[in-house]
Amino acid sequence: MQTRGVAPLSGRRRFALTAAAGLVAATMAITAGELMIRLIHPQRSLYPRTEYSPSYGFLPYPNTKMVHEVAGRWRHVYSTNEFGHRGPAVPISNVYPRPVVVVLGDSYSFGVGVNDGEEFAAVIRERLTGRYDVANLGVEGWGLTQQIRRFYELGQLYQPRMVILQFCANDPADNLLNAVTALEDGRFVFRSSSSGLETLKRYLSRSILQKSQIYNLARQVGYSLFREREVEVQMRGMVSPAIAASGALQTVDPAEATHMKLLTAFAADLDRRGIPLIMFAVDGQLNRFPALRELTMSLHGKGQLHYVEMLDWFPNGVVETAAEGHWAPSVHRIIGEHLSAMIDADIASGKSRQASPHALSGTDPMAR
Repeated sequence: MQTRGVAPLSGRRRFALTAAAGLVAATMAITAGELMIRLIHPQRSLYPRTEYSPSYGFLPYPNTKMVHEVAGRWRHVYSTNEFGHRGPAVPISNVYPRPVVVVLGDSYSFGVGVNDGEEFAAVIRERLTGRYDVANLGVEGWGLTQQIRRFYELGQLYQPRMVILQFCANDPADNLLNAVTALEDGRFVFRSSSSGLETLKRYLSRSILQKSQIYNLARQVGYSLFREREVEVQMRGMVSPAIAASGALQTVDPAEATHMKLLTAFAADLDRRGIPLIMFAVDGQLNRFPALRELTMSLHGKGQLHYVEMLDWFPNGVVETAAEGHWAPSVHRIIGEHLSAMIDADIASGKSRQASPHALSGTDPMAR
């Protein structure tokens, strides 16, 4: 009796089995990696991330709930309005029933690390309900170039009674990453963003990959390297050829100098329009930029802006941080209460343009 041998697998079947085995192995490896990172060094995720914008480099998606979390540790939801900003939208109109206050800034103004209604702009809105409207145009990661452009393309449509500008130490470098606003012959000109991350943002900002621990770890490392290299390239391109040839050092960092020029022109234009500008810095970070601080104090002295020292509102010197790393809700509450009191006193009295430069807060920042 003869036994029949097993027929050899065809090439197509061998390929299919090999591919299936590879897929199973890859799936197991990815799953193991996800679990390992989640247990040992959990990564933060934000979904969806911002979308690509040729005007700003990036902008939050409109009418979206952005979920920011480290699984099992903390979770925040950021709701955006029809313009892609946080908080209720102020409808565009030719007439506004209440004075509008425009807030410009980055992640601290947007309110990263706190839930809806806890950001300082929301506190201002709450305390001034029925008397003033607040348009919070802050976006995480924006520098002054994007903030200025957003003011002229959206903020000024509100015929604002006042503008609040929040400064953070990474703003000068952020200006170089998305140089969408520049000065030419004393006037602002707006340019399209030339960010090298356009393609990634187009295809990955709403991808399920944004929830992956492996992806977020790789993204964190990759973006840090990209940012550092890009800022360095931009800085080298801004160094004067004569100074570079001599080997001397510029007295003011190019990024800081660019921020100073933008701030000077912006403050002067708002002053010309009769729009008070209140400026404050995160946790005393303006002190890291001596030339910029000196300029800010000069503009303050001229009455072109009013600088307030945020740390004066925390006499014990403790500025509480949330688990996420930005300000805790208590800090937003204190800042919102102080700013709303300043706004109310200034606008209600109608003395903003006649008052002395220090009248808004009763505190002279030059004294610090």
